[in-house]
Amino acid sequence: MSEAKVFKLVAFNGSPHRNGATAQLMNFVIDELKKEGVECELIHLCDYDKIRGCRGCYACTGHTKCMAAAPDDPINSHIEKILASDCVMIGSPTHYANVSVATKSLIDRAGLVASSNGHLYKGKIGVPIISAMRNGTRSAYNAIDSFFSFEQMPVASVDWNTGISMKEGEILKEEGTKENLTKLAQQILFMLQKLRA
Repeated sequence: MSEAKVFKLVAFNGSPHRNGATAQLMNFVIDELKKEGVECELIHLCDYDKIRGCRGCYACTGHTKCMAAAPDDPINSHIEKILASDCVMIGSPTHYANVSVATKSLIDRAGLVASSNGHLYKGKIGVPIISAMRNGTRSAYNAIDSFFSFEQMPVASVDWNTGISMKEGEILKEEGTKENLTKLAQQILFMLQKLRA
């Protein structure tokens, strides 16, 4: 009898705050998945000060990494973790109705490497997570969702996968937030079992 597969999720927190609202939303889902045996890793993009935008040089064509990356550039490590995972979660706060700069850099650079090489992440499950104080979540959500969709990654989603709170540290206390995140974790697990087993 073969052993059950251990699913792997890599998560990227695009917030400049390691323990802010975005991380709280992501950690809630991650904790639910860990209970079900999913191996999870959360990477805080704010820990890396060498993240920059994509140059659009297309030197990555024919390679599974960014060929323009400097030795201290973390993008190729991030790409390796995506390639080794079954599920990719990307979380971002809402900055002027869009994702953070760190999040945009990740999806632009990792995305060009993937799309220039036959959609390297095809079939992996994508999970967008967005936090906000007021509004703008739809366009921020669409930025991450479009990355997943373009790379032919099925997206796990429940009620836009967002959390909104005007008060610092209270995003999980908002009505319905934990319930939606629990449903999201269940949706991710269902998709992993159906699509990645």
